[in-house]
Amino acid sequence: MRTTMSLPQVNVIIPTIGKDRMIVDLLQQIYELDDDIVRQVIVLDNGMDQDTLGLCRYFSYARIVDARGKSIYQMWNMGVKEVLTTHPGDYLVILNDDIILETDAFFTKLVEPLDMYADIWATCGNYNKELNPYSEDDIAKDVTGTFKDNGFAGFCFAVKAEAFLNRLPLFEEKYFWWYGDDDFVHEVHKLNKRTTLSLQAIMTHINNGSQSIEQYTPSFNELVAKDREVYMRKWHGVS
Repeated sequence: MRTTMSLPQVNVIIPTIGKDRMIVDLLQQIYELDDDIVRQVIVLDNGMDQDTLGLCRYFSYARIVDARGKSIYQMWNMGVKEVLTTHPGDYLVILNDDIILETDAFFTKLVEPLDMYADIWATCGNYNKELNPYSEDDIAKDVTGTFKDNGFAGFCFAVKAEAFLNRLPLFEEKYFWWYGDDDFVHEVHKLNKRTTLSLQAIMTHINNGSQSIEQYTPSFNELVAKDREVYMRKWHGVS
């Protein structure tokens, strides 16, 4: 738990292809939140058109990094390395661009479990309206699994910066899609740390393809099936 009155410092990482200009809407949301703990926003550009890129540049607080041709987990790692080698702060937040932040002081509420408990290393936004907090003191719910199991959500989450400096590996780049999230949750739990859902940080996932699957061949299902094989072999010994 934080022992001083200083505010936590958060670095936000957003991978995007600029589809339907959702990244512009998200940057506007972050601007309007005016959450004092946000230190910097890094936009990882995986192929935005020039019009969308130009609109993003209106937001002077956002730094745009060329990430064309990178996979989702390669981009996450690009963002993490960028932050850790410049201004690590206290927490890293990774967002899809197809989300709506529905809570005032969203980032403060998102990282609150990390700030309160030393053994929580990663926490995600509350995308499940059935899990609304009962009181202001109700801040976290332990979760295993990932979004597809109503668990930890890779489209909006925060990680302690010190975790990556203290044995937590970077994201596994062998994966194409969801199973990289499962892999990350396992890595955290292997170190006897917790993953939670931040009940006060309410958000909606539009699920409109912030990293479009349309650009990939072979088919999406085939790539996910290969991911599952890698995941099952690594964590469950299934060949």
